[in-house]
Amino acid sequence: MTRQNNFDELIIYTATLYGDEKSKVRSELCLNMLRNAEALGVTVVLADGGSNSNFINEVKKLTNAVLIEGKAKSMGADRREALEAAVELAEKEKISQPIFFWTEPEKDNLISQSNLENMTNEIKQGANIVVPERKEEGLRTLPKFQRWFEQRANKRSLELVEEFSGGRHQQLLDLWFGPKMFDREGVKFFREYNKDNNRIDLWDAIIVPVTEAIKAGKRVASVPVDYEYSENQRQEDSNELKKRLEQYSQILKEMGDRKWTEFFDEAKEALDKIKELKNKKESIVESTELLNEQKKSVLKSFFKIR
Repeated sequence: MTRQNNFDELIIYTATLYGDEKSKVRSELCLNMLRNAEALGVTVVLADGGSNSNFINEVKKLTNAVLIEGKAKSMGADRREALEAAVELAEKEKISQPIFFWTEPEKDNLISQSNLENMTNEIKQGANIVVPERKEEGLRTLPKFQRWFEQRANKRSLELVEEFSGGRHQQLLDLWFGPKMFDREGVKFFREYNKDNNRIDLWDAIIVPVTEAIKAGKRVASVPVDYEYSENQRQEDSNELKKRLEQYSQILKEMGDRKWTEFFDEAKEALDKIKELKNKKESIVESTELLNEQKKSVLKSFFKIR
């Protein structure tokens, strides 16, 4: 594949696992993302944990996809596997100043000429890490429940960052969006995350390294991007209370937020009860009432913390 001059230093990396027919919507979004990158001449490294053969065959048709087939591990480990392959590729191609970009594979319309140019330009001007920021019109395409959680989480993250940076960093970052771009300095924080095997190593693996880079004095910048969630994504992601609570509290806990460590410990029993009630085959009225009581209990504890 011939690289375009604007993106001759850029390598995108991601991790995939599309096991069955239920994954069809997400796998199609991923293929769209790969095709968008191919049209721009950008290589994408995929660490695949065992997707269905139809998806794998489609990936192999693309000229820009570097496929690493294996067995799924943790979210963090899968992402680092793809990153290691991207770093090796940069060394093999003798890219002197490589730029690496993590994105969830389904964020297809994020991969555009203008978005990538704006982010890579910020790296070339001295940022070690770039956190793309969704514009208001993009945020409006999120389910309201998820948007509220993510915006609150981003604000809490800023409070922590301001605290441990001594006020040095005061820019709100859209950390919960997911994608991150970084240079040779920034890559270290993502490669070495969980090196002592003492992390949750799930959603935190792509968020906490940014805050650790800020602690270390690295330059982290926010860049607005054009991105909207598709209707299919909104249906897949809407109103998963347990998942959102876990993401919120676990990631902030890994950032060093002690009060969220305490919250998650206290809420665990209630969250487990919610899961149990969802799986029980009791009368609809009885199970619904119990489920609502448990949700209220968790949310009451959640809203006590800011």
